[in-house]
Amino acid sequence: MNQANPAPGGIVCATRGGEGSERTIQRAIGLARERGLRLTFLYIAGLEFMRRTSMGHA
Repeated sequence: MNQANPAPGGIVCATRGGEGSERTIQRAIGLARERGLRLTFLYIAGLEFMRRTSMGHA
């Protein structure tokens, strides 16, 4: 695949961040580049984090 004509679809990489996610993130980047696909990162936040932030309040 080339940049002018990327394949349909893409890759979603779910991550919680931190050092433990680095290998997965790098692999997703490599696959997306290799296949000419769009890459979307999905950050996973724990429920406790949501409770401690204003995001947890309506």
